[in-house]
Amino acid sequence: MVSELARGYPVGSSGEVRKLYNSGDFNGAISSAASIINSNPEDTEAMRLLARTLDRIEQYDYAILVWDELAATAPMDEEIAARRIRIRYSSKEYQLCILACKDMLQASIDDLLAYKMMGKSLLNLDKHEDALEIFNIIEKNWSDDESESNIDRILFSLERYSELHSRIISRKKQAEMGLDDLRFLARVEGRLKHENLVATLENISQKTDDADDWYEVARVAFNRKRYQDSIAATAKALHIDHGHEKSRTLRVRSLIIEEQYSYAIEEMNELEKQGLLNEKLLIRRAEISFKLNQIELAKNSYQNIWEEAGLITAAHGLARCLIREERYQEVLDLIDSMDESENHVLVPIKLQSLQKLSRLDELLRCF
Repeated sequence: MVSELARGYPVGSSGEVRKLYNSGDFNGAISSAASIINSNPEDTEAMRLLARTLDRIEQYDYAILVWDELAATAPMDEEIAARRIRIRYSSKEYQLCILACKDMLQASIDDLLAYKMMGKSLLNLDKHEDALEIFNIIEKNWSDDESESNIDRILFSLERYSELHSRIISRKKQAEMGLDDLRFLARVEGRLKHENLVATLENISQKTDDADDWYEVARVAFNRKRYQDSIAATAKALHIDHGHEKSRTLRVRSLIIEEQYSYAIEEMNELEKQGLLNEKLLIRRAEISFKLNQIELAKNSYQNIWEEAGLITAAHGLARCLIREERYQEVLDLIDSMDESENHVLVPIKLQSLQKLSRLDELLRCF
């Protein structure tokens, strides 16, 4: 390789190599340094200048060969050790990078750098347990935010959530945590199904004042059957963004479970104004109206759904409203207008209507 780089260049001195380098003639510097080495293979100064220049023009494949030769022939120093590590790492030669890190450790040059790069290389090789051991050494001996973060990520990837949770909360109180720390804590608590997750999400939402974050509080509270907390969180989300559909829909569900039917209807009416009330909620609103004995409102709702969407559930609800108003013939007319494959669910209502109208012959024919 050295002969190839020399290109027949006359043998000069290291000073000439530096002049060529400083003037920007990197190819000339490379050829001059290579000629010196070709003439005297033990000239480590020229070898170092060659390695630096190859680095400068990003000829890393050649540069690493020269740095490796320096490591074998000259006393190991910080420059040689560091360049061997960084070139191997940037070239994704992680196993060779680890070996270079061990050389640096053996020379006691920069233990922190060696451990850091070894840990990062092990991570890239998916050797998480080994990487964790290295970063624990760093954390024990040096105060280093990057390594602390790496340990957290490794513990998360290894699903050691309880250990990770203890680490996070031991570092600082929630009130002192930044937004990124809180979000990471929430991820961990989510995996643990931790009882404090709702409180953590509330802390995040108070910092961001964001509707999506308050919705997340509401969603988690709802899933934990903390419906009043869910209702309170959706109120905050809707105060920030009146048109936040997910929050209003979830609010409806919570209000219904809590039997706050009037408020639930108000929220569904608001969804309808925004064109966001889906068929399921339309049916639910009609059911609630029926339950509240608002028969006319329920009947109109069921009728609109039946005429627009043809849902059997709506037809069944409409028939119940007509029964309540003792409009039995209209019940029969409704059932007769349906396909036989659809109206079987209404047979009990049909029998009840025939009985009320004293149409016994038809009633008997149904059996």
